[in-house]
Amino acid sequence: MGESIKSKYKPSHPKKYKGNVENIICRSSWERKFCRYCDLNENILEWGSEEFYIPYVSPVDRRVHKYYPDFIIKVKESTGTIKTYVVEVKPK
Repeated sequence: MGESIKSKYKPSHPKKYKGNVENIICRSSWERKFCRYCDLNENILEWGSEEFYIPYVSPVDRRVHKYYPDFIIKVKESTGTIKTYVVEVKPK
């Protein structure tokens, strides 16, 4: 199971990261492993961690809130097409 260890990740390939490379926060060992995967995988062209948000209206207070997904990645598929994925990292 992923440990709840908060840490900063320093990428080996900072040009691939879309956001502030000085402030990549990993909220678990699972997220840290995914950062490393994104950083070192040659098919991942760009990636970011909590660098964008999805606005939504809360059913509780009916106000607009911001949801920050764990990751966004741009991937070169085996077919050569480029796709963007939003990724949530969870232990199960």
